[in-house]
Amino acid sequence: RHATKVGMGSLEYELVRAEAKGTELFASRRGSSRRKLSQDTASAGPLLEPRALLRGTLSAFILSLVLFAVVSAVVTYTALTDEHLPLIATVTGVFSVLWGGFTAGGSAHRAALIHGGIVGLLYGLLVLLLGRLVLAEPAAAHALWRIAGAVICGAVGATLAPRPRLRRKP
Repeated sequence: RHATKVGMGSLEYELVRAEAKGTELFASRRGSSRRKLSQDTASAGPLLEPRALLRGTLSAFILSLVLFAVVSAVVTYTALTDEHLPLIATVTGVFSVLWGGFTAGGSAHRAALIHGGIVGLLYGLLVLLLGRLVLAEPAAAHALWRIAGAVICGAVGATLAPRPRLRRKP
């Protein structure tokens, strides 16, 4: 069919002309950008970065140790009773896992959410293992909820972290 420019918008006119030729109007632009995007993501590196996971997990445990030292000093030198310790331990763990996820997500180049979740999983499993070794406490159903909460806290912390920019090759 023949198209005239009278009465048509320029985009409609170009589409009709491209259809008459049997070609796609935006094929060259779309294909090249898709190809470039997939090459950029492929060159970004592996999905999981062990260094980011180690950095996040260690920072979570270091923050836990610091916060527990502060809490123990407060409990020792004040009239704070032992009935508040489970709540304080939970809040300390939440802040530690958030910080670990934040650290892992900030140092990971890709998949910050996954890195933060894995940091939460590692933290929860290591705390569960240490609890079983030190306290000889049996693993209960609430431990699974705590691990799930740690995974969620780590993922939330990772989403809050600023991500490093990828260096593009000129």
